[in-house]
Amino acid sequence: MLHSTAPSPTGHAESLRLELREFVQDFAVAVHKRGIYPAAHPMQLGAVEAAMSRLESLLATRHELPVGVARSHLLVEGIATDPDHPLLRDLAARMHDHQLGGLRLLPGVTRDELDGLVAALSESPLRGGDPLGARARDLEQEWPHLHLSPLAFHQLALLADDAEDGDVGAVVASKSSEVWAALAHTAL
Repeated sequence: MLHSTAPSPTGHAESLRLELREFVQDFAVAVHKRGIYPAAHPMQLGAVEAAMSRLESLLATRHELPVGVARSHLLVEGIATDPDHPLLRDLAARMHDHQLGGLRLLPGVTRDELDGLVAALSESPLRGGDPLGARARDLEQEWPHLHLSPLAFHQLALLADDAEDGDVGAVVASKSSEVWAALAHTAL
């Protein structure tokens, strides 16, 4: 089940439209099956075809499909997936492990591009290798219709209150643990 954490004006949580929900689920199935079956296996090929078919239908009526990434859920058109849905939670965790903050799928995406993304997401960067977020710029050439947005937490810094404008060297290390605790609290 997919839901939003924010209630709509009528007081009910928004739910993702059926065609979006079906695509996200098919995409999650394709990534999951790629981790189980080899690339040419009929079960894996069928899963990518199902996701591709739904994606083509979706992109025929929009200029992009944005997907935000959190550790336990995705945001599709601003609506959160259910963090308790095991398959979608696994997809969100995989994308998060790959240090992705988001993904934009654009019209013209090919089966090879989608299959490449599925293959990359099925491999855990925790077992070695670079996460997709670290290779996002390099992959723009290979996947021109898939725009990966890496996480940017490494760019966060606290400046001393007395730091002059532009004095980036005045990072206050003692406060960094407070920032990370606040970020973790916000995520929960």
